Amino acid sequence: MSHIHIALVGGQVYPIYLTIAALEPDRVILLHSEQSSAEAERLKSEVEAGVKADVEMRTVDPVNLQLISESFKSLFADIPGDAQCTVNLTGGTKPWSVLLYQIFQKKEKISFFYVDQNNFIYDFESLQKYSSIPLDMDLLFRLNGNAVKSKVAFAEYTEDDFAVMRKLKSLTEKYSKLYFKFASEANCDKPAPLRIGESSVDWHREKDSQLVCIKFVNQGKKGSCCEQLESKHAADLFFKYHWFELNVAEILSKWDKAKEVWMNVEFPYKNNLPKNEIDIIVNTGDKLLFVECKTRICDNTNIDKFSAAVKNYGGMASKALFVSNMPMDDKPIEKCEQNGIMHFALIQKVDRCWHSADVRKLYGMLDKALFEINKK
Repeated sequence: MSHIHIALVGGQVYPIYLTIAALEPDRVILLHSEQSSAEAERLKSEVEAGVKADVEMRTVDPVNLQLISESFKSLFADIPGDAQCTVNLTGGTKPWSVLLYQIFQKKEKISFFYVDQNNFIYDFESLQKYSSIPLDMDLLFRLNGNAVKSKVAFAEYTEDDFAVMRKLKSLTEKYSKLYFKFASEANCDKPAPLRIGESSVDWHREKDSQLVCIKFVNQGKKGSCCEQLESKHAADLFFKYHWFELNVAEILSKWDKAKEVWMNVEFPYKNNLPKNEIDIIVNTGDKLLFVECKTRICDNTNIDKFSAAVKNYGGMASKALFVSNMPMDDKPIEKCEQNGIMHFALIQKVDRCWHSADVRKLYGMLDKALFEINKK
């Protein structure tokens, strides 16, 4: 007895793939409009490669009830009477879901399914909830038409990189203005060294090696300092401020829900978005957490850009977190809350004194938000 799975295709296709992968049908029929044909094509390609099922695509009118009904009645007549049939009602338009259910509920061997924002699969008849397969970031982004251009896996960072990160964290606490001036004016492609007053930064790349060596020397009013920074990612950690992102990624990697952490993720530009890079993406196995890291916030439009990027690249179910070094002012906090973005500062004021934040509060906030339905 063959198993035929029917799915309604709209803008969010990952839940459709999850259901197909969980049910493992022999044949899949994707019902899509002309507007969602690209999504259906991507889904077809991934299902054929990953699930090894035969896939057929059928175009359906998005709003004309008479034409929709005729399309579904024709499909009903094409399904063999002895075939086991499953239907995913998650995608597509509301008229599609209602009419497909009305027409196909007459079939004997049929089950209807729905996938919620938390990627749980529900059987309409029994109301039973099923966990889906673990979320695959590469697959999700391909299905959304956002194949990743470049990324750095957190696991690629070495102990030397973490040592450089901690030195830079200490340097910025003591020589903040000087560090930011050096980092904004210098990079590995420019001639070294760079001097500002009594201070200097020198750098070179080791021959036949990926190691970058940076020497930071300060002989100013705050005392003398000489730091040697040497690691594979030292250039980006110093010149692109990635030390702060690595600090945040290290904290998030210790969250018990984190299964995979990517950094410096770059996507192709999409829909004229002004932002195509995400500092950190955390995969919990069920959902994605997009993270923006800023040592300081100079422009509230950064929050709007981040919010738009999360929705376009991660989908409506993804979570968003803005991490700053110091607490945000009221206006950035208000902007985050307007966009449904969580926020957290790594340094917080307790009893009139500044202290490193208790990251357990961050983990608790993330745990609570993880399975809440996004409202914005």
